[in-house]
Amino acid sequence: MIAGARRLARDDSGVVLVLALVFLSLFGLAIASLLGFADASFRATMAVRDQRADVYAADGGLDGAINRVRGAIEEGRDPVLGINCDDTEMPSNDMTVTVRCEGEPGSGLGVGANPLSKPKHAILTLGTDPTEVGIEQTSNATLNVGGSIFSNSTIQNSGGAQAVLAVDGTVSATSTCTPESKISTTDPPLRCSNTGGGAIPADGTDPGYTPATTGPPPVQAVPSCSAEQIVQFQPGTYTDAGAMKNLFETCEGAVYLFNPAPDGVGVYYFDFQNPGSHTWEIEDASASIVGGTPKDWSPVPPRPAVPIPGGCKTEDDYPRAHGVQFIFGGDSRLELEAGSMEICPEPTSLSQQIAIYGLTTGSSVPIPAALVPTAYAGVVRFTSPINALLIDGLLTSDAALDDSNRTGSITLQSFLPAVPADATITSATLRIAHRESPNPDNVETLAATVTPGTGSPVALTPSVSGSMHTDSFDLLAAGMSNTGSALAGIGVRYDAEVKSGKTATARLDGIRIDVTYQPLAFRAQSGCVVQRPYPEDGCAFIETEGAQATLVVQGTVYAPAAAIDIELTNASTQVFRRGVISRIFRASVTPSAGFTDPVVRLLEDEVRADRVVRFTACVGGAPRLEAVVRFNDLGGLFPGQVVVVDSWSVRPAGTPGPC
Repeated sequence: MIAGARRLARDDSGVVLVLALVFLSLFGLAIASLLGFADASFRATMAVRDQRADVYAADGGLDGAINRVRGAIEEGRDPVLGINCDDTEMPSNDMTVTVRCEGEPGSGLGVGANPLSKPKHAILTLGTDPTEVGIEQTSNATLNVGGSIFSNSTIQNSGGAQAVLAVDGTVSATSTCTPESKISTTDPPLRCSNTGGGAIPADGTDPGYTPATTGPPPVQAVPSCSAEQIVQFQPGTYTDAGAMKNLFETCEGAVYLFNPAPDGVGVYYFDFQNPGSHTWEIEDASASIVGGTPKDWSPVPPRPAVPIPGGCKTEDDYPRAHGVQFIFGGDSRLELEAGSMEICPEPTSLSQQIAIYGLTTGSSVPIPAALVPTAYAGVVRFTSPINALLIDGLLTSDAALDDSNRTGSITLQSFLPAVPADATITSATLRIAHRESPNPDNVETLAATVTPGTGSPVALTPSVSGSMHTDSFDLLAAGMSNTGSALAGIGVRYDAEVKSGKTATARLDGIRIDVTYQPLAFRAQSGCVVQRPYPEDGCAFIETEGAQATLVVQGTVYAPAAAIDIELTNASTQVFRRGVISRIFRASVTPSAGFTDPVVRLLEDEVRADRVVRFTACVGGAPRLEAVVRFNDLGGLFPGQVVVVDSWSVRPAGTPGPC
C-alpha cells in the first residue's frame, strides 16, 4: 500500500512540473509582449514630445516674427513690388526656428501704390483733331485736379473771370495751353507749345487697357420695378435703352443695384440696338444707382438709405469685395441728368481698376437669312398644306370657301435656319405669296397673325387680289422685338373668310421671313459718340448736367475714342477717383461752398491698405506652423496699429514648404 501510494505521488508531481513549465512559458511570452508594448509606448511618447517641442518652438518663433514685421511697414507688402520680407531666425526651446514671410497679393498696396493699378495721368486726352479742345474747363470757378494732366492737342480754360484750372501735378499739351494765366500747376512750368516747357509725346500715349472680358456676357432682360423700390440687375448684356429709360421713369425713387458676380467682377455690357434712342437717360433726382458690393446697407425692404459716395465697397474696405465694370459699345451712351450714381471697380493691385470702359475695337457683321417654315398645324379647309411651306409660284395650298364653310386657316411654324437668341435683328420682313380666285371681291377678310417667341402677337392684313402676288410686312415696324429670341418658336397663322352667300378659293403659295441679324459681339464705339469734331449740341459718351446729378466713379474711365462732358452744379464730392482717359474731356463744375477737393484725381502712392502676410515657421528644415496675419497700418501713419490673425494652423510632419 505504501509503495503504491508513493508511485502515485511521483506521478502527480510530474504533472505539476509540466503545468509549472507551461505557466512559466506563457508568463515569459506575456512579459515579452508587455515589454514590446512598453517600448512602443515609450517611443511614441518620445515622438509626441519631440513634435510638441517642435510646435512650441515654432509657436515662439512665429510670435517673434509677427512682432518684428508688425513695425516694419516696408515688409510683407505685395511681392509684385519686389520688396523683401526678411526671414526671422531665433532660438526657441533649445532649437533654431526660421520663419519665412511673404506678402499676399495686394498686401499693403491699397489705393494704388502699384503702377500697374492706376494710369499715369489724372486726365489724359488722346484726340489730335485741331478743331477739338483736348481738355477744357468751362465753368466760372476753380476746377481742382489731383494729378498730372496731358492733352494730345490743346488745354483751354474758357470759363469766366473767376475760372481757374488748378492741377496738382504737371500740365502737358502737344499744342497750346490758354490762357496761361488761368492754368496753375504745382510743377511749373506749363509744358505746352506756347509756354516753352515742351511736352514729351511719349508721356501721352494710349496705354491700351483691355476690358475685363474678351466677349459679351449673356443677354439679360431689364428687371421690373418692385413695390419695395429695390431693383437688382445681374451681370450681362443689355441691349434695350428704351426699356432702361422706362424703368427709371416708372420706378421713381428706387434703389438700383448692379451686382458683382459671385466669384469676381460683374461685367455689364451696354450695346443698345433697339429702335430709337440709344441713350441710357436718368432723370429721377431721387434715384440711387450703385454698381458693386453694397457698403453698410443691404438691398432688402424697406427701401434702404444709400450714401453716395460710400454706397459700394472699394479697395479701402477689408475684407475685399467684388466690383463691377460697365462696358459700352456702338453708339450707346450714359446721360445722368438727375439722381446719384456710384460705380466701384474690382479691387486689385495687379491690373487696372477700370470702372467704365468704352470699346475701341470689335464689330458684328450682319448676316442675312431667309427663314422658311418646316411644319404646319391648325389646318382648316386648306388642302395640300405642305405646298404652303415654300414660295415657289407653282404649288399652292387651297381653301375652297362657301356659305357653309366661310373661313379657312393654317399655321406655319418651325422656321429655319435658327437665329441665335442673343442676336440683334436689324431687319425682319414677312412675305406672304397668295391669291384669291375666281372672284376676289367675294373675300371678306384676309389676316396674318405673327406670334413671336417673345413679346405680343402682331396682327397684319394682306391685300386681296385675283393674281398671285407677295405682300411684304416690316415686322420690327409692326412692333416685334428686335432680339433673336423673338424668332425662336415663331409661328404665322393665315386666315381667309368669304362674304356671306359667296364663294371663293384662297390660294396660299407660301410664307417666308427674310431677316438680317447681328450676332452678339463686342462692337467699337461709333456714331455721334466718336464724331469729330465734337458736335455743338453735344453727344458725349458720359454726360452729366445740372444741380440734381451726383456721379462718383471709384475706378478709371477708359474711353480713348469718345468724349466726356461733365456739368455739375454745387458739386460736393469727387467725380473720378482713378483718372480719365478719353478723346476729349470737358468740365463745367461749380463746387459747393467749402468744397476744394479734386474733381478728378489719382490716389496717392503713400496711402496704403492693410498688409496681409503669410508666415511659415520651420524647425529642422521642415514647416511646422503657418499663419496669415493682417496688419492695419492706418494708411501708413501707424505701422501695425491693429493686428488680426486670420488663420493659424499646424503643418503635419513631412509637409513640403518654403523651408
